[in-house]
Amino acid sequence: MKLDAEKAVYEALKSVYSEGAYSTQILNRTLNNFGSNDRSWEKSYGKPYITRLFYGVLEKSVQFDYIISKLVDFKPKTAVCIIIKIGLYLLQYTDTPNYAAVSKTVALAKQVGKGAQVALINAVLRKSETVKLPPPNTPQGLGIVASYPEWIVNRLTQDCGVAFVEKLLLHESSAETHIRVNKKNISDLAFRKKYPTIAKNKSELGYYVTHNVEKSGLQRVEQSEYVIQSLASMRAVHKYLEPICSGDKKSTDADTRADKEVNKYTPKNILDLCAAPGGKSVYLKELLPSAKIIACDIHDHRVELIKKYADSVGVKISVQKNDAIVFNSEFENQFDLVICDAPCTGIGIAAKKPEILWNRKESDITELQKLQLRILSTAQQYVKDGGRLSYSTCTLFKAENEIVANRFLKAHSNFTQDGLPLTLFPHIDHCDGFFAVNFRKLCYT
Repeated sequence: MKLDAEKAVYEALKSVYSEGAYSTQILNRTLNNFGSNDRSWEKSYGKPYITRLFYGVLEKSVQFDYIISKLVDFKPKTAVCIIIKIGLYLLQYTDTPNYAAVSKTVALAKQVGKGAQVALINAVLRKSETVKLPPPNTPQGLGIVASYPEWIVNRLTQDCGVAFVEKLLLHESSAETHIRVNKKNISDLAFRKKYPTIAKNKSELGYYVTHNVEKSGLQRVEQSEYVIQSLASMRAVHKYLEPICSGDKKSTDADTRADKEVNKYTPKNILDLCAAPGGKSVYLKELLPSAKIIACDIHDHRVELIKKYADSVGVKISVQKNDAIVFNSEFENQFDLVICDAPCTGIGIAAKKPEILWNRKESDITELQKLQLRILSTAQQYVKDGGRLSYSTCTLFKAENEIVANRFLKAHSNFTQDGLPLTLFPHIDHCDGFFAVNFRKLCYT
């Protein structure tokens, strides 16, 4: 049976658009299914082609909707839109000749039972080059050019200003994966000597490798010697361990990493309330081997995910099922560090999970704020006097970051902000968007 790459992408995209499937999961399933049934497709197209086409359509979805709207009087049904978007990506963002891109798209339409729409699809593709995108100097124009929903652009513009948001959204994220050395099994020095090609592309806390496994050299690296973890996630963990501030002294970017490592906060008992998939808890255990760490999640399958992750890295932590908004008397006043890596809109990781851009609605922010504050309100009861409560998100909206932090402090006078917040922006920090802030529980004696 001949397997067709465009049809594979179409089916995967349909799962995302129509069923709300997670892009990473559905793509992995698609690649695994095809790889297990027939390897011939890899020779003609390859996993990189399917991956690029799949994510490319998702990333340019808003822009393609604009182009379609300019060429038809009504919006086609989802299945037809997906076919057109695949064709538009082939035409505009690959080196596929125009005639071949149109031919492939028409063949796809017939293959998936949309032959009656071939004339419409053909016309849109052939006229698409006549559609000019608006200049990115307004929220609406920037949203179309950067392919972001207008409400997200408006929110970010209110928070950061037009010029800043233009640079943020038009920044091309690196097509690389970040890894760190599993120091339980190999030292940094030994890793660099053993894998000099990977060592050339070093970050401040690990290494970048390309998504193409063969080119990256990862296929030659023993799986026990590295862990895939984003730089933003690792930097958040280091933020959790920043030195406790004394008086009005705040940690600043001028502080050297060496000083922070020498004086870092070294809690003995740590609770991670929203821990799945477990990356931060596991990394904390590696940085603080003697610490007792409890990693929690509300869902059984996510609890199992944490366990499997920890086992795969060879780290022993306690994993429990727990609802972060329900008070657990066993945790009361027990921890030096409580981490709330809270549910959020996830805008900071949209480059990795582009389905976030249309699965989220602006109204979600209000509900998420309530949830975030409930989690913090519950979590603060678990912190020992003098201990630390750390709040973090992977969004860039101030409504979920600074505003939530300020509301928490206003409602809990026994806590004070401990140092400056950390905000990571992809175009500045070359990693996912992220926010983290520490609070210290005051001692009353």
